[in-house]
Amino acid sequence: MPAASHGDSRCHVLLDQENAGVDEIEQELAYYQGRVVEMQLRLNQVDEENERLHTELREAVEGNLAALAHGETESNRGLAGDLSEQLQLVNQGEVLHLRKSFYQMQAMHQKVEKASK
Repeated sequence: MPAASHGDSRCHVLLDQENAGVDEIEQELAYYQGRVVEMQLRLNQVDEENERLHTELREAVEGNLAALAHGETESNRGLAGDLSEQLQLVNQGEVLHLRKSFYQMQAMHQKVEKASK
């Protein structure tokens, strides 16, 4: 009987160690899932602010273009061309930012998926 008792004791110790390891992994997973949620919220805030700033800039450039269109002089045409180019760059920047945000969210999702497996 003592040999069986020793084997049972060793199994209990191993099970306790395994359970402690599982508990630690679950705590880490919960922590990282919380961090992902925080990062998603921050990313959403940055996206909203970026969209607001892009809208303000686009409206300002469009307003300047409209004002210049009424006074069609040679210098105004050059300035209007510059403003049109700026507007195109603003729109391209917005698209690039949205793509970057998408890839960041995708990367976070993949990390959470890996951690939960």
